Amino acid sequence: MAKYYKTDLQKVRQDLDDFHSSLSSGFYKPKVGKNIIRIMPAYSEEGLFYKRVWVHFNVGPESQIVTCLRMFKKRCFICEQVAKLRMSEDEDDRELANRMKGRPRYLLNIVDLKDLESGVQKFSAPMSVWNNIEMWVNDKDWGDITDPQKGYDIILNRSGRGLGTKYTVQIRKEPTPLPDMSLLEQLNDLDEAVPVYSYEEQKEIYYGTPDFDEGEESKEQEETSDEIEEEIEDDEPKTVTFKVGEDIGNDVEPSCPDFGNFNSREECKSCPLAQDCMQATIEKLKDTSDADEIEAELKKVSKKRK
Repeated sequence: MAKYYKTDLQKVRQDLDDFHSSLSSGFYKPKVGKNIIRIMPAYSEEGLFYKRVWVHFNVGPESQIVTCLRMFKKRCFICEQVAKLRMSEDEDDRELANRMKGRPRYLLNIVDLKDLESGVQKFSAPMSVWNNIEMWVNDKDWGDITDPQKGYDIILNRSGRGLGTKYTVQIRKEPTPLPDMSLLEQLNDLDEAVPVYSYEEQKEIYYGTPDFDEGEESKEQEETSDEIEEEIEDDEPKTVTFKVGEDIGNDVEPSCPDFGNFNSREECKSCPLAQDCMQATIEKLKDTSDADEIEAELKKVSKKRK
């Protein structure tokens, strides 16, 4: 008999609770209005100033945040539950699936230039913010925007609260040095910023108890805090696309012109994100015969993967 160790659910819950709390206290949260930040340089010898992660929000009775295992090309229990909930006839289940699906985040070390006393803070940047940063990084005219001597200040304009939160992002025209070079000694190790749980641990988090019944219908989840609501609402799913036929790995950059244009090609059918792509295509072609055909195909794929 294979040797294994029983999961200490109490310890798991405590660890998750600590991480959940850290999102509102340990991570930088832009204020409503104008925020001026500086993105810090690479935190390790690898040379990357960011950490790309995929996370699921609203998982289990305590609405926890769980790292998606598909980042590591492994089966993700939460992704499997999202697929099942999407095919439910219950509208609440489908809404939960949308709120719980995997979403990309880019973790950054930043300094709030209006609050230097707080030092270097971790910032979980949603795609609407990251897309602008990526554009400047890829533009040779800007150079290294994180350079301590010749980097650029970033202006985050935040409007609204809760579900109505929106960001606009700007970059200042002239480079400037960091106001305090000792800040470079405070860089956080972003590789350690997000905990990773196994497939079995994800199950226990999802059901909230080790004595769960896998056939049990999903239960209504608790409402999340304003901070988590903002993370979800600020997403721009249409900008998050994937390579056809490939799983999500740390070395895979989200980019696929075919996402949201699902068709009967074999590479589309075999793609691990086929269901996400189908759902996006159905929304795009809503109330057309093509959408009906893809929805029928989506049901077939979902049944096979259950």
